[in-house]
Amino acid sequence: MKTELVKLANLKPPARNVRSHPDYQIAELARAVEKFGQTRPVIIDEDNTILAGNALALAHKRLGRTEISAHRIFGLSKADKSKLMLSDNRIFGLGIDDNVAILDEIRALGDFDIPGFDPSVLEKLSLDTSDVTNLAMSDYGVLSKATVELARADGEAAAGEAAESEVRGETEAGPVQGGAEAAAAPSEGETICPACGHVFRPSKP
Repeated sequence: MKTELVKLANLKPPARNVRSHPDYQIAELARAVEKFGQTRPVIIDEDNTILAGNALALAHKRLGRTEISAHRIFGLSKADKSKLMLSDNRIFGLGIDDNVAILDEIRALGDFDIPGFDPSVLEKLSLDTSDVTNLAMSDYGVLSKATVELARADGEAAAGEAAESEVRGETEAGPVQGGAEAAAAPSEGETICPACGHVFRPSKP
């Protein structure tokens, strides 16, 4: 494939760009260009209209570059130029990510500075299942000291009201609201199961 260096100022976007490019995508693409260089050319026609690679041109502009490598195609009809733009975007989207292979590759690298990926997300994804479970259980449902004290105070107050009500003979049939349940307020560091209300202290990882 023969390529040439062309000035970005001379390139023209198509009349209808079939794919929009959000700012975060251009930022990540610019990061990739800065890290690896331009790994593929933009495709242009005889009139310098971009047929494929609009985002790449925007990334070069973001980096303050004035030239870009391009492959120029001659002789396409207007209809074929439109078809090229449509198929270039559509065919790429037909691929399917192999998430298992991606995760294995990331774990093998041990380096999360990969353009297009969020480093903090990659770090969490690369954890072993046991690490993820322990991390989740160490935080899930654990109450702060202030919350525990408030729950204890509410429980004591409710229990006191129930006892006073019994003395006055005002207790209605059925379970006393805030009685045994309130007395079972969790201590600091304990966890409440959201499904059954069971209070337990999770083991540390």
